[in-house]
Amino acid sequence: MTTTIYVKLLDEDVDVWRPVEAEDLGQECFHIVGPAEPRHEDWQFKPGETVRCEVQYVHGAESLVAVARQAPPQHSPETEETDPLDALETALAEYIAELCLSADQSRRSEDRSLYQAHLAEAARMFKALRHDVSVSELAAVVERERKTYAWSHLADDGRRAEAAFENFAALVDRENQAE
Repeated sequence: MTTTIYVKLLDEDVDVWRPVEAEDLGQECFHIVGPAEPRHEDWQFKPGETVRCEVQYVHGAESLVAVARQAPPQHSPETEETDPLDALETALAEYIAELCLSADQSRRSEDRSLYQAHLAEAARMFKALRHDVSVSELAAVVERERKTYAWSHLADDGRRAEAAFENFAALVDRENQAE
């Protein structure tokens, strides 16, 4: 089923939103199907991309707004349970996507080095998760990152990234306790 979602136009002096058609994949996930991006516009998300949407006010009404790139949800016909490592990887990908989005939207030059440091730590988390396959090593990296967030908070643009990190960290804690 297709529905209308809104995609932010980049390089505009004020927030400008383009209504686009997208296929509802469930779990707040949508696949943008069209229309084609006009040559004179630069969209934050392009046709063919899968995005996560949130309800926000656009033109004075509640609307679905694309906020981050998203891997399509994985549906298993046999069971809705997922591999814990896959759930951790998905949450980590969401955190990285929010970091990238927040860094792109930040107007505070002093936050750039913070975003770079958080992205570097996210790379270490991915290594611990997929290369080392060690939840305890991942938990150690997450704990270091928690301390970093305790010392320096990102400005308003980074609140969603911090929330995504906390979501990921809670999953790591749960998995680490289960090990």
